[in-house]
Amino acid sequence: MSMAQCVEALVAGDKRAENEYKYRLSRIGRFVNTNYDEEMSNVLRFTTHFVAEQIEPQYAAAMSKAEAYAYESTPGDPDAMLVRSGSSIHRLSTKDWRCDCEFSRSM
Repeated sequence: MSMAQCVEALVAGDKRAENEYKYRLSRIGRFVNTNYDEEMSNVLRFTTHFVAEQIEPQYAAAMSKAEAYAYESTPGDPDAMLVRSGSSIHRLSTKDWRCDCEFSRSM
């Protein structure tokens, strides 16, 4: 290993240690929940832990149902999506977030 490579490796290691220290320092005084995914961690970062605790059950319920739906873009209309759930298929407009389902039409 040449002298330049040694110095480069030392500087890279020093920079990595500095970044880890800055990261740990920035987290002092912040609530952290290791069970949260990225989206819930963002909620916790921008709000209080009380708000995150209130949102968590609703978020968990929504995420558990998310796998039951399939989303496809419509070939003829780039501003619409097809939402498939079991035997039903609904069309969702991405411009105004309106759906052709019965619930949306009743609003």
